[in-house]
Amino acid sequence: MRDIELRAKDIHGDWQYGKAVQEIEGHTYLIQGVIGLTCYNRKQYCVQCVAVEVKKETVGQYTGVKDKYGNPIYENDCLYDEWTESYGCIEWDEDRGFLVVWDFDTEFPDISGQLFGDEVLSYEVIGNRIDGFN
Repeated sequence: MRDIELRAKDIHGDWQYGKAVQEIEGHTYLIQGVIGLTCYNRKQYCVQCVAVEVKKETVGQYTGVKDKYGNPIYENDCLYDEWTESYGCIEWDEDRGFLVVWDFDTEFPDISGQLFGDEVLSYEVIGNRIDGFN
Protein backbone atom coordinates (compact mmCIF):
# COMPACT_ATOMS: atom_id res chain seq x y z
CA MET A 1 0.00 0.00 0.00
CA ARG A 2 1.41 3.40 -0.95
CA ASP A 3 1.16 6.58 1.07
CA ILE A 4 -1.31 9.24 -0.02
CA GLU A 5 0.45 12.42 -1.12
CA LEU A 6 -1.42 15.65 -1.79
CA ARG A 7 -0.52 19.01 -3.27
CA ALA A 8 -2.42 22.29 -2.92
CA LYS A 9 -1.82 26.04 -3.12
CA ASP A 10 -1.85 27.89 0.17
CA ILE A 11 -3.73 31.15 0.62
CA HIS A 12 -0.60 33.04 -0.50
CA GLY A 13 -0.36 31.11 -3.79
CA ASP A 14 2.56 28.81 -2.93
CA TRP A 15 2.46 25.04 -3.49
CA GLN A 16 2.33 22.98 -0.30
CA TYR A 17 2.54 19.20 0.15
CA GLY A 18 0.91 16.97 2.73
CA LYS A 19 -0.82 13.72 3.59
CA ALA A 20 -4.45 14.67 4.35
CA VAL A 21 -7.02 17.43 3.96
CA GLN A 22 -9.39 18.63 6.66
CA GLU A 23 -12.19 21.16 6.36
CA ILE A 24 -13.02 23.18 9.47
CA GLU A 25 -15.66 25.91 9.55
CA GLY A 26 -15.42 26.67 5.84
CA HIS A 27 -11.62 26.60 5.70
CA THR A 28 -9.55 23.85 4.06
CA TYR A 29 -6.30 22.70 5.66
CA LEU A 30 -3.55 20.50 4.25
CA ILE A 31 -2.08 18.38 7.05
CA GLN A 32 1.66 18.14 6.63
CA GLY A 33 2.66 16.27 9.77
CA VAL A 34 1.51 15.00 13.14
CA ILE A 35 3.02 16.23 16.39
CA GLY A 36 0.94 14.28 18.88
CA LEU A 37 -1.36 11.27 18.86
CA THR A 38 -3.81 9.92 21.36
CA CYS A 39 -5.38 6.50 21.45
CA TYR A 40 -9.04 5.91 22.22
CA ASN A 41 -10.86 2.62 21.78
CA ARG A 42 -7.92 1.11 19.81
CA LYS A 43 -7.90 3.95 17.28
CA GLN A 44 -5.28 6.67 16.96
CA TYR A 45 -6.39 10.26 16.74
CA CYS A 46 -4.31 13.28 15.83
CA VAL A 47 -4.44 15.85 18.62
CA GLN A 48 -1.80 18.20 17.26
CA CYS A 49 -0.67 18.49 13.68
CA VAL A 50 1.20 20.77 11.34
CA ALA A 51 -1.26 22.17 8.82
CA VAL A 52 -1.51 25.03 6.38
CA GLU A 53 -4.66 26.66 5.03
CA VAL A 54 -5.08 25.98 1.31
CA LYS A 55 -7.46 26.81 -1.51
CA LYS A 56 -9.82 23.84 -1.75
CA GLU A 57 -10.07 23.93 -5.55
CA THR A 58 -6.30 23.42 -5.90
CA VAL A 59 -6.04 20.15 -3.92
CA GLY A 60 -4.74 17.28 -6.06
CA GLN A 61 -3.50 13.78 -5.27
CA TYR A 62 -0.22 12.27 -6.48
CA THR A 63 -0.94 9.53 -9.01
CA GLY A 64 1.99 7.36 -7.95
CA VAL A 65 3.50 7.80 -11.42
CA LYS A 66 6.35 10.03 -12.66
CA ASP A 67 6.89 11.55 -16.08
CA LYS A 68 9.84 10.77 -18.37
CA TYR A 69 12.04 13.19 -16.40
CA GLY A 70 11.13 11.75 -13.00
CA ASN A 71 8.69 14.53 -12.06
CA PRO A 72 5.72 13.33 -10.01
CA ILE A 73 2.36 13.50 -11.82
CA TYR A 74 -0.52 14.95 -9.76
CA GLU A 75 -4.23 15.26 -10.36
CA ASN A 76 -4.87 18.37 -12.55
CA ASP A 77 -1.38 18.21 -14.08
CA CYS A 78 -1.18 18.77 -17.83
CA LEU A 79 0.99 16.51 -19.95
CA TYR A 80 2.54 16.46 -23.38
CA ASP A 81 3.02 13.12 -25.14
CA GLU A 82 5.90 13.41 -27.60
CA TRP A 83 4.97 10.18 -29.43
CA THR A 84 1.46 11.32 -30.36
CA GLU A 85 2.16 15.08 -30.08
CA SER A 86 -0.94 15.36 -27.86
CA TYR A 87 -1.79 17.38 -24.77
CA GLY A 88 -3.79 16.00 -21.87
CA CYS A 89 -4.72 16.61 -18.25
CA ILE A 90 -5.02 14.23 -15.32
CA GLU A 91 -8.49 13.77 -13.84
CA TRP A 92 -9.92 11.52 -11.14
CA ASP A 93 -12.78 9.14 -11.95
CA GLU A 94 -14.50 7.32 -9.07
CA ASP A 95 -14.86 4.12 -11.12
CA ARG A 96 -11.56 4.03 -13.05
CA GLY A 97 -9.05 6.01 -10.99
CA PHE A 98 -6.67 8.54 -12.53
CA LEU A 99 -7.32 9.18 -16.22
CA VAL A 100 -5.54 11.13 -18.91
CA VAL A 101 -8.02 13.27 -20.82
CA TRP A 102 -6.44 14.12 -24.20
CA ASP A 103 -7.59 17.05 -26.32
CA PHE A 104 -9.42 18.35 -23.24
CA ASP A 105 -9.98 21.75 -24.82
CA THR A 106 -12.05 20.40 -27.71
CA GLU A 107 -15.74 19.60 -27.97
CA PHE A 108 -15.03 15.84 -27.91
CA PRO A 109 -12.18 15.06 -25.50
CA ASP A 110 -10.50 11.65 -25.73
CA ILE A 111 -10.45 9.77 -22.43
CA SER A 112 -7.60 7.28 -22.70
CA GLY A 113 -8.23 5.23 -19.62
CA GLN A 114 -6.25 4.59 -16.50
CA LEU A 115 -2.79 6.04 -15.97
CA PHE A 116 -0.14 3.32 -15.65
CA GLY A 117 3.59 3.60 -15.07
CA ASP A 118 4.67 1.96 -18.31
CA GLU A 119 2.54 4.37 -20.37
CA VAL A 120 4.32 7.52 -19.22
CA LEU A 121 7.68 6.96 -20.91
CA SER A 122 6.86 9.67 -23.42
CA TYR A 123 4.84 11.96 -21.11
CA GLU A 124 6.17 15.25 -19.81
CA VAL A 125 4.47 17.41 -17.16
CA ILE A 126 4.15 20.86 -18.76
CA GLY A 127 2.05 22.59 -16.12
CA ASN A 128 -1.33 22.21 -14.50
CA ARG A 129 -4.88 23.49 -14.67
CA ILE A 130 -4.33 25.85 -11.73
CA ASP A 131 -1.20 27.69 -12.94
CA GLY A 132 -1.65 27.06 -16.63
CA PHE A 133 0.85 25.51 -19.02
CA ASN A 134 2.83 26.24 -22.17
